[in-house]
Amino acid sequence: MNDIKYLDNVFYNFNKKKFIINNDNNLYNYLHNYIVINPFHSCYSHFIMDGVFPLFWILKDIKYKYKIDGNFNLFIRLGNNSQYYKLLKNNNYFGVHRQFLDNLNIDKIIFEKNINKNLHFKNLFEIKYFDEWISHWQRGVWNSKNFYPQRNYEISNVVYNDDVIYKNLKEFVLETKNKLNIESYTTKNNLVIIDRKNDRLFDTNILDKIIKIIPQKINFNGIKILEDMNLNEQIKLFSQNNIFIFRHGSCLINLLWIQDNSIVIDLDHQSNRPNIVKRICKLTNSNHHYLNYFNIDYKIISNILK
Repeated sequence: MNDIKYLDNVFYNFNKKKFIINNDNNLYNYLHNYIVINPFHSCYSHFIMDGVFPLFWILKDIKYKYKIDGNFNLFIRLGNNSQYYKLLKNNNYFGVHRQFLDNLNIDKIIFEKNINKNLHFKNLFEIKYFDEWISHWQRGVWNSKNFYPQRNYEISNVVYNDDVIYKNLKEFVLETKNKLNIESYTTKNNLVIIDRKNDRLFDTNILDKIIKIIPQKINFNGIKILEDMNLNEQIKLFSQNNIFIFRHGSCLINLLWIQDNSIVIDLDHQSNRPNIVKRICKLTNSNHHYLNYFNIDYKIISNILK
């Protein structure tokens, strides 16, 4: 827990944009149980893996060490990218993003960008950040440049080892499914193809060629567009199937919900990022297969599905 700083009694100075230890004994209208974090990234995969999951783990650690009951609140730093705020409606998260925060029992959210006065806090927790692109925390599977090419952090310096990370990630997945009342499934030969509405759509000819080589023994459950599905429907879809074909990014973080020993066929136009998907597949010991989207060897797909 060296990445969590506990501050018992502090005030936020809105002029200096910083927290200052409160040494006086005056009575204030204190705000209780706040965690100070950077804004959530607007990319859905990073919102979950580099935002919601670390927060789940941090909350667990704080409650265990400091014996604090009840819900927690968030103080979200200003951030330097306007894209961070496109997830907001009426100054709050909404849709599946809010649903994930509700699953963590997050109550109130204060945005630094809206503060116009000093605020006083009891039980404030600041999270240490590692000055990195997208993923500022070390509590996630993309914690070094070995696993995410745009990161600069060396694997020799990671804060948490894989045993700790995947133990907590498995707990996060199970708790998410339990809160959404989604049961665990054991299926065989159930295949879906994941497509998108806008960016990185499948070429129709490529889809036709893939569908033609699907063996008869495989239950082909169609082409799915995740933007048309709510959170429960998405998690249930990935829980009920065990073979997935997609273009990189189309369902990346939803691979958290798949069955053990699933088959994942990752079609990508970049060759430097198969480890991004492999790290998610490691949670379920699933078989990850990378193929170049612009030069697909359909015989390989056929052999995988035999």
